[in-house]
Formats: sequence, structure tokens, C-alpha cells
Amino acid sequence: MRLEGSQLQDAYLEDRCDVLVLGSGTAGAIAAMEAARAGKKVILLEEGKYFAPEVKRNFKIAESVRSLYRNQGGMVAFPWGDTPPVVITLGCGAGGSSALTGGVCFRIPDKVHRHWAKELGLTELALDKLLPFYHKVEELFSIRETPQELRSKGVFKFEQGAQRLGITCKPVKRNMTDCRGCSRCNFICPHGAKQSVDIVCLPKAEECGAKLYFEFRATRLIAKNGKVQAVAGEILDSQKKRKGKFTIHADTFVLAMGTVHTAHFLLKNRACNNSGLVGKGLTLHPAIRIYGLFDEVLNSHQGALQSVYVDDFMDDGITLIAIHVPPNIISVTLPGIGPGHREFVRLSKQMAAFGAFYHDQPSGRVWRGLGREPFVTYRLSSQAKAGLVKACQVIGQIYFAAGARQILLPIWSKTVISSPDELKSLTPETVKGKWFEISSYHPLGTARMGLDRHHSVVNQFGQTWDYPNLWISDGATLPTSIGVNSQEPIMALALRNTLHMLEVGNNRQ
Repeated sequence: MRLEGSQLQDAYLEDRCDVLVLGSGTAGAIAAMEAARAGKKVILLEEGKYFAPEVKRNFKIAESVRSLYRNQGGMVAFPWGDTPPVVITLGCGAGGSSALTGGVCFRIPDKVHRHWAKELGLTELALDKLLPFYHKVEELFSIRETPQELRSKGVFKFEQGAQRLGITCKPVKRNMTDCRGCSRCNFICPHGAKQSVDIVCLPKAEECGAKLYFEFRATRLIAKNGKVQAVAGEILDSQKKRKGKFTIHADTFVLAMGTVHTAHFLLKNRACNNSGLVGKGLTLHPAIRIYGLFDEVLNSHQGALQSVYVDDFMDDGITLIAIHVPPNIISVTLPGIGPGHREFVRLSKQMAAFGAFYHDQPSGRVWRGLGREPFVTYRLSSQAKAGLVKACQVIGQIYFAAGARQILLPIWSKTVISSPDELKSLTPETVKGKWFEISSYHPLGTARMGLDRHHSVVNQFGQTWDYPNLWISDGATLPTSIGVNSQEPIMALALRNTLHMLEVGNNRQ
């Protein structure tokens, strides 16, 4: 059963269920599916609008951004210190951000698992404990290596340069079936190839009896006698304005709004924050994109959006990964004004693109906003700045080794690099952090796991210390950043947490 707020006639709705899930993204959809499969009466709430898969596939890129991205892709972490504004890309609608990823799926690196288990004492996060859940989600979401034939000409150029420098490129695994390489993953695959949670999990949840409520914005947590009793909020119209109110009672509650909005919801409700850690410890994996300009036409958007990666520099906190979005998106990221910009747009068909992100330490925070959206701040550390500078140097060297005539960097005042010698002059001392153009796709850590209520928000299975019947199951619970794309780790943890929740109920374990 599916309800859409804009289609309801009543100004008030009250309901009851066994399990109430807040958020239909990567974690929420899995939680709703598994709880419904177990025979529980499930209600899933989603603030965003519902669009059928066949409708979304026909969206133009601008329609996808307008309709499926939170704030039309305009959420920003405000800078502290020598830091630029950081654009945080989040989804809002059926499938949340899962519907808008490049499909990239990595397991958490062994090094991170060992750190969590041995140094932080989180033994339930050891690799051997999570391995069965990795296997299950890899099968469920058809996660497999991107075929070589889907690599674009730009990626082949990058591989040539990397090989000459002794750098290894590896195939990316993605949740895809029958990918045709149209580079549209971030804006809804027009062929339905991406196996995101709105395609895989939400229909299964609905088939098993779950109620899916779209255009329902949760605002209030109602607790009494040490347990959560209900969630209340606003029913939205087609313009995302309040048209009514709702209250839903449940036995068990799962917060899966995403790292930023889960923390904001808790802060607004002054809940689960005896440790004082809600909203703190935000990591963003600050990300950049570098272009190589070649003499020949590459049309690098003709191929998989993300097909290879480089992990040779992970000890330096750097992950390199292919990224080439459609031409109209590329054009707005190119340098210059007027005729100068038009010339780069004309030459964009001769460009290859590669991205990088840094495995950052907790450097940001989610604050309670004055309105319905949170206020997010972030400080780029000196180590992160040095890592991004090194990533520019490495990718630039690779492109020059492949025969590029120019490198375009995401650094104000040092954007166009025309020779390897000029590239060498790029150092952490000569580049300010605030000069970078940075985005983020993997916010984590604002309600992190731990061993006790004084140093964490939830236990190792996502159960909050404050309320035994309130569970958190999204990227907010990860204790550190992970240095890789976070989709598969969140999937695996959501599956594990939900199965544990169903097994133990609301008892402490």
C-alpha cells in the first residue's frame, strides 16, 4: 500500500504499526523490507515525493536535480577556517541517495575494520562478523565488476598514463545489471540498470504488506516512560508545504534519514544526546574532480560513469576514482568567463575526468537549524588539504604521462596547468584550502556507535542508549570515515542491524 500526502483529502492521519521506519533511502528501505518479510506490520515514512521508476527514467537531468535532490542539490557545509563551502549531495524521494549514486560499491577496507575492532573495541564490526552481510547484499543488489568494454576513452587515456607511472587501476564494482554506459547514474538511469533500493527493496516491502507513506515529514518524537511512543509530523502537498498533520504509533522505531538529517531530527527533539555527541564527528570525504585536455576527441561521457579506481595512495588517505558526468553538467564546472568559458565548453569533448576524495577525520558538525533544514559546518584540516593537493599532483602527472596538453584543476587561481613543471609548483604551502572547489557524497558519523552511553549514541547494532525501542540504521552510526564509497557498508550494516533487531526485539543485548 502506498499513500502520497499531496493526494490525501484528510488534514489529519493517525495510524499504528509494529515497526515505523523513517526514511526510504539505502538503510531505511532495507529495514522496511526485512521487517515486512518477517511478518511485522511496517510503515515507512518518506519526506520526498514518489515517482514511479518508469517515470523517473524519462526525467531530463534538470528534472532529476529539481525533483530528487534535496534542496535541488544545494545543501552546503559552511566553512570554518581555511576551508571552502562544501556542497553535500543528498537525495530526497523514493530510494533517497541510493537512487542518485554512481552505483559504486566497496566493502569497508580491512584496515578500517581492524581499527574499529582492535583499537576502538567494536568487535561486532570486525570483518568476519560483517562478511556474511556483504555477501548477502552483493547478491541482492547484483554487485559486480564493471566490464572493461564500458570504460570510456577518457578512462583508457588515464589507464595508459597510470601504467607508464607504475600506478594500478582496478575495476569498480557497482550494483548494476545490463549497464549501457550512458553516464547518467547520478540523475536516474534511463534504462533501469542501476539496482538501487527503490528498485530492489521498496517493491518487496510493499508486496509483504508494508505501507509506504510519501510526502510525510517527521518532526516530533513522542516518548514516555523510557520508550518512544509515536512520531508526529506534517503531511505535505505537491509544493512541499504543510497541508495536514499525522501521528503514528509503533512498538519499534528505526531512524534512517541519513547522516545529516538523522542527527538534526535528534537535535530538534533533544533526544539521545546524553553523550553530547549527536551532530558532532561529521566526516565528509571531501572530493574533487580533475580534467585532462587532450588533442583528440574522447567523448568520455560515452561509457560507465565510474568504471575504475586507484587505491595505491590509501595510506595517504587518498582514493582516486573515475567520474565523468554528462556534457551539460561538465560545462558548469569548467573555468573561464564569457568567451573563455565557451572555449573550454567547446573543448570538453576532448577532456577526460578523474575524481579523488580524502579519508578525513571528524571535522564537521550538524547543528539544529532555525528552519526545517540543519545548519552544517566543516573545517578542512591541513592533512586533508595536503591530501587533496597530492591527489591533484598524481592525477595531473598521470594525464601528462598519457599525452594531455593541459590539466584543469578545481583550484581557484591555479585552474589551468600547462606543463609537468608547473604542476610541481603546486604544494600545500602555495595553495589555500579555501581555493578548492569541493563536494561531498559520503557524510558519516553524527550518531556514532560505541561501547557505552558516555562515548557514543548507539550500541554496536544501532540501538540507542536512551530508548531501547529506537534504532538508528544509516551512515550516522559509523564510528569513523572509511575512505571508500559508503553505499555497500551502509547496506550491510542496515541488513545486519535489522535482523538483530528482529531477533532480540527491544531488549538490551
